Amino acid sequence: MKPKDLIRKMRKSPAFMIGFFGIVVIGILCVLAPVYCVHDPSVSDLTMRNSPPQWFSNGWGGHVLGCDMLGRDILTQKSDKVYTKRFCT
Repeated sequence: MKPKDLIRKMRKSPAFMIGFFGIVVIGILCVLAPVYCVHDPSVSDLTMRNSPPQWFSNGWGGHVLGCDMLGRDILTQKSDKVYTKRFCT
């Protein structure tokens, strides 16, 4: 199969396009992690422990995905790990 035919076949495949754009969005979010993560990933706030997701009720200032058992922001933890692993090593 020629590369042109392969690219044409991938562009026509809905499953490929959904997966491709999903990976692109995740990549962009990982690159921009320091911009939208307002909480420090290592700071604990025991008053917020196990808090449920706030879903942008306080904008990006709230805990969008909630907090873990030690009161750390889950979104910031995940974004920081991916950003550090991919771009700082």
